[in-house]
Amino acid sequence: MTTFQSIDPETTAVKITRRNGESISYLLDSDIAWLFQQAGLPLYVKTNKYGHYLVTKSLTSKNVGVHRLFIEEDYDPKTHVVHHVSGDCTDSRSCNLQLVTRSEHRKLHLALRKSRQEASQ
Repeated sequence: MTTFQSIDPETTAVKITRRNGESISYLLDSDIAWLFQQAGLPLYVKTNKYGHYLVTKSLTSKNVGVHRLFIEEDYDPKTHVVHHVSGDCTDSRSCNLQLVTRSEHRKLHLALRKSRQEASQ
């Protein structure tokens, strides 16, 4: 079961209850959430090893990362990735998504890991 809750005029929280009873939530721009509602999507959701939510129309369809659905530019996934600026994989609002090269993405996460290590010392 999927529910949509408006947080403010621009943000919607999408909550999905999986077949095992587990609930997962993520944030979307309200206009994108509206498209999901109209299409009756997402029907099936799972998470990958990085914590990104993947949606699919059916159990046999190819999974697509929620964050990849909403990046406006066309890009080659072999050379570019969609980066969550805040580091929160459940926040797929356009203001939190940035298209970067794979090399830039590695550098961003190395810097983030380094700052977390320094903060914990």
